[in-house]
Amino acid sequence: MIIAGLLFADDLLVCSSKRDGLVRLLEVCRAEAKALKLTISMKKSMVVSPSTCTWDIVDTNNQVYDCFEKVCFYKYLGIETHNTMCRTSTAKQQKTVKAARRYRGACRYLSRRGPDVVDVSICSWRNVAIPAFLFGVETVAFSNANIEKLEKEQSRWAKETLNLPQYTPNVAAQLLLGAPPVRQLIYQQQMKYFMRLNSLPSTRAAAQALREHESGGWDSKYLRNIHDIQIELNMLQLPLDQECLNV
Repeated sequence: MIIAGLLFADDLLVCSSKRDGLVRLLEVCRAEAKALKLTISMKKSMVVSPSTCTWDIVDTNNQVYDCFEKVCFYKYLGIETHNTMCRTSTAKQQKTVKAARRYRGACRYLSRRGPDVVDVSICSWRNVAIPAFLFGVETVAFSNANIEKLEKEQSRWAKETLNLPQYTPNVAAQLLLGAPPVRQLIYQQQMKYFMRLNSLPSTRAAAQALREHESGGWDSKYLRNIHDIQIELNMLQLPLDQECLNV
């Protein structure tokens, strides 16, 4: 299965494994845009590619009439994409850790303005901070080092909320404030998404992509991550319902 393009409002993303394919897709988009009396802005259009070739667009006379700027990073609808999946995953993990650090400070700031410091801090951390910095991690294989960094940020938040010294054991977040371990939340989110993919009709693009990972004959890092989670949790079989994975 190949997804050649994504369109949302006036933002368009086209994908191709070859340069000629991308040029052809651009020609199709230009033709459709012209029919709608629209134009494609070349200044805002960029190519993310690991190849070293140039991205000049030539006409039938082999004359260059446009040129794409090649970049190593691009953001589409808030989703950051790099020129390799490994870099995309690494960047997402780093961004998650930085976001957790910022939200830790934000929760502490908000709690000082509430009637009860602890209650406001717990509410903002669990209902705002955690969903925010764990947004979009369903397919990201987190390293143990980055998970430990996230756990550390949660522990610092708990100690600051309770005015505990920094040498207090890190389990204070779980024992005293009832905050689930971040590792548990990541695994829960990823396993729920995997179960959702398995339950989708075969006509859905996401379901077809999963089938390709399962039968494509390559080493799927996504499926390897799911397998590692199942081994760590001793989950020999998937539960019958996603609700069984709730914290």
